Parts: sequence; C-alpha cells; structure tokens
Amino acid sequence: MGFRDLVTRTAVSVPSNIAEGAERNGTKEFIQFLGIAKGSLGELAEMLYSLFRTLRKT
Repeated sequence: MGFRDLVTRTAVSVPSNIAEGAERNGTKEFIQFLGIAKGSLGELAEMLYSLFRTLRKT
C-alpha cells in the first residue's frame, strides 16, 4: 500500500467512525467511536507532518 492510499484510508476513517458511532445504541458507544476517530486523526496529522517535513528537505 502506498503512502497516498494510506493517507486516503486514514482520512476516510475519521468521519466514518463518527457516523458509525452516531448510529449505535448509546452514548457510551458513540464516545468510544469518537475516540477511535480521534486516534485516526492523530495518525493522519503525523503522516502529513512527516510528508511536509520531507518535502522541505528537498
């Protein structure tokens, strides 16, 4: 899997997890999915930060 695919999949997972959590049966589950989305957002931020850091070196 290439970097672009990884970034795309991670970016799509954030709203997907929020939507899935919203459709669950309780607040506790929704909060759990918000936590998963937050983790994916952190991964995405690090990927983009690493990309920009790499591009600045060239």
